[in-house]
Amino acid sequence: MDYRQLTNVLTRFSGVLIIVFAIVNIPVYFLQYYGLQIDSIMLFIGITATPFIITIMVGMILFLFPSIVTNRMVSNDNNSDNIFKKKELETVGLSIIGAYLLITSIVDLIYLITLLNQGQGVSVEYITPDRWADIIASIAELTFGLLLFFRSTMLVNFAGKFR
Repeated sequence: MDYRQLTNVLTRFSGVLIIVFAIVNIPVYFLQYYGLQIDSIMLFIGITATPFIITIMVGMILFLFPSIVTNRMVSNDNNSDNIFKKKELETVGLSIIGAYLLITSIVDLIYLITLLNQGQGVSVEYITPDRWADIIASIAELTFGLLLFFRSTMLVNFAGKFR
């Protein structure tokens, strides 16, 4: 098994984990919706359906099409040796962590935007300190996830300079 095949297996495994986390979180989505006690189809779609569908779709893409992700993360040189290269495996690991952070931050931002647009208003004076903390944390998580997902090779090379 070379590192491309291992990367495919790890990508499929991460897709399965993301799907499992989405299924486990189904009660959480419904409890958040019913806890607000507001009957609105847009609120239901924003808080319950959209996060679940996005998470399941990303998990399915990672599970069904791991070669697309592998080709983006692993270099294209054809090595005759089947040695697991540390840099490629670190790149794959960071990219998968970045993908998970992206998914969770996007789901959190959709939830917060939907919640702020329903009844509480988008005006700054209606946003509680807890919501501000949620918004800032979601934006920081999104930024960090984007960095890990799209610049994992750069981060691995940067970390390699300190070893």
